[in-house]
Amino acid sequence: MKRILFPLICLLILASCNKDEINNVLIPPKKYPKRYPKEYLPTYPGSYWVYDNGDTNRTGVSYVVAEIFSANRNFGTGKVSCYSIEKAMYTTYLGKYVKDYTLYGQDSKGTCTNYTLLSEELGAYITVYANKYYRTELIVKSKDVQIELPNGKVYDNVIVMNKVNLGGPELDVEIYYAKGIGLIGQKTIENYFTQDTIPVWDKYLVDYHINY
Repeated sequence: MKRILFPLICLLILASCNKDEINNVLIPPKKYPKRYPKEYLPTYPGSYWVYDNGDTNRTGVSYVVAEIFSANRNFGTGKVSCYSIEKAMYTTYLGKYVKDYTLYGQDSKGTCTNYTLLSEELGAYITVYANKYYRTELIVKSKDVQIELPNGKVYDNVIVMNKVNLGGPELDVEIYYAKGIGLIGQKTIENYFTQDTIPVWDKYLVDYHINY
């Protein structure tokens, strides 16, 4: 009886191993595309940017697999609908997933959000916020310009984003992104609330590390 059982046990073990090998071949691990950072927002894992006002912007330590969603707001009802865009490997920046120049994530209520920071297309308009009465726009004001920060640092190949309110309280802010570096500063040109028409630097870059 033992002579019969032993070969049967061996056959069952071999069959089990072969089945696992077949399953491993037929069902390979799922691979997702990797979304690399763009030139004016090089959010490679392990990078950081330090500003004079004490702000420090950091990226995550590695690429992560995530599903991102497009947020479409009905400005009449205020309702937000979320539509899946794709599932891929992204870097994270300011706690959001980065694809091209847009940040994807969720707000405090768990509603999906997407916020485009900039564009390389001169004259392009990006709607930041809108309702029935006014909207906030980002406009690509200029490109490939040279900007000097208050600390004397000079940066070439800079995109200037102009943030303005249309139809609402006046606001005129310039945001600067340098090629190969990212956000180097922000300046308020005119502030309706303070009646200040003298340009004031809100913040500017003092240290950074891009982990290429």
